[in-house]
Amino acid sequence: MGDRNQQSRRLHFAVATTLTLAAAAAAVAMFTFLVRADQETQRVVLESQADQYAGVIKNRYQRHETRIRSAAAFFAASSNVTREHWKGFVDETEAIRDGMFEMFWAEDISSDQLPD
Repeated sequence: MGDRNQQSRRLHFAVATTLTLAAAAAAVAMFTFLVRADQETQRVVLESQADQYAGVIKNRYQRHETRIRSAAAFFAASSNVTREHWKGFVDETEAIRDGMFEMFWAEDISSDQLPD
């Protein structure tokens, strides 16, 4: 009977050990799955945010480019741009400024007009 009892204990120990190892393997697999899923979620969120910021930057750049091209066309269309004309242009294009540094008037003068 002692032999049978010992075999029964060994069997229970083997089953318990196997179940414990299986549970540990399942826990490791589940943890690995969750970590990878979390990493993928973070990657998708980061990619989405990057796309959103890139769109904002592209939109702002296009507005600045439009304003600068408009200024070039404004000067090309007139042989004599006055300070008042320039102020009118700047005021009209203020809506698309969007954080752009201000455009200032700088009159073109010859070197002999400069103060000594």
